[in-house]
Amino acid sequence: MLRLLGAGVAAILILSSASVADALDQPLAGSKLTIRRTASGKEKMVLVLKDQSLLFPAIGGVDDPSRDFAPELVIELFAANDPSRAAFVVPSGRAQPGWSVKLGKRDRYRFTNKQAPEGISDVRMVLMKEGGVLRIVAKRTGFALAGPLGPVGVRVTMGTLRNCTLFDASTIRKDGAGTFIARHASAAPLVDCATIALGGVIRCGDGFADETESCDVGTTSKCSFPGDRCMPPGVEGECTCCGGCPKDVGCCGPSIVVGVAPPFCSGSCLSTSCEPPWTCDSGSTCVDGACCMLPGQPCHALGPPVPSRLLPCCPGTDAICARSGVVGGGSGLVLLCCVVDGGACSANADCCSNVCGPGGTCDPA
Repeated sequence: MLRLLGAGVAAILILSSASVADALDQPLAGSKLTIRRTASGKEKMVLVLKDQSLLFPAIGGVDDPSRDFAPELVIELFAANDPSRAAFVVPSGRAQPGWSVKLGKRDRYRFTNKQAPEGISDVRMVLMKEGGVLRIVAKRTGFALAGPLGPVGVRVTMGTLRNCTLFDASTIRKDGAGTFIARHASAAPLVDCATIALGGVIRCGDGFADETESCDVGTTSKCSFPGDRCMPPGVEGECTCCGGCPKDVGCCGPSIVVGVAPPFCSGSCLSTSCEPPWTCDSGSTCVDGACCMLPGQPCHALGPPVPSRLLPCCPGTDAICARSGVVGGGSGLVLLCCVVDGGACSANADCCSNVCGPGGTCDPA
């Protein structure tokens, strides 16, 4: 579906291909780019690339968009006068709507979604022919079109393959509110398909992991391990990977590591600070800028691989780290925060004595 990122807009675009460093770039000549919004609000984007240098995914190969669970096809547009990036995602897989393949003298892929801009994508049609033809029709524009867009760069990513073109000032035939038309772009101005080369801006926090970013807030597409995440914008190391496996990438911000048993990477990171822009992890609570645990939640791990402190019990709850138990159906024994005798409670499990009296206070066992 369409992802349009601008100031104050939260969106995610995860490129399921290999990292950008592994991608193969091919600048192409562009025949036509038309972007229109009518007075009634109907939108349409048409892109036609005709160039024998077009990178064509091998049918049945890793970049074949018709394979189930293959990388999605992603179309990105960068306009010089609009800081937003328009991006259209075309899901993989043979279906209706979806992809079809035709073998012949010139192999062909076709994606069809008659419901566009509804259904599985804002893209209505993609036609890709071996030997140099790529035609895309979308029923969204991806831009506000309030005024001239200026030069527009286009990148089409298919797994590890990136085709691109730049419709510079010399190609523009019409550019104003509601309409952009450009013809006959040359491949000569481009040496690769990098974001900056296409007129795009690399901004941490816009949800796109560009060439100079290890990752970006909203996507972990270029992080190495499951559970990795990005440092938040505005702090040192923003848009780099952290979390996941502490041995290799460390933790995000103010945090502690638990359960690390070298040489294995079995540890995890726990946030200890919730001073902005930091936040507590799911399961812990923010009190006065620090992360802590409520009664009934774990405060100390007793089992393998390494006995490790988790997080303190929250102040103001009369809770101490004293009661043993098992959390989440696991087998590892932990200490839980519990309320001392005389403290306020709402259930037996809140109390170290396991007795919440009728008056709403913990009573001796």
